Amino acid sequence: ESKHRAYYELYGEEIRFSSSNKEPFQLLQFFQLNDNSSRTDLRRKYKELLKKYHPDLNKAGLEKTKEIIEKYKKLSSLLK
Repeated sequence: ESKHRAYYELYGEEIRFSSSNKEPFQLLQFFQLNDNSSRTDLRRKYKELLKKYHPDLNKAGLEKTKEIIEKYKKLSSLLK
């Protein structure tokens, strides 16, 4: 229940996830978000990770950049 409350506090809307679906929680952990994070924090962390792993700055970062974008899109789609 505390995780559902954290989503409500984080995004201003209650989101119900089944206990068998761990993906949303794993996505939040990937972006290192905590219970007090906001949607702005999510965007900020997304941009920070993209800047760090962007292929123009980090030649080995192409796969990591794709992973960051994919996970961000998944988490954003779950929150709509």
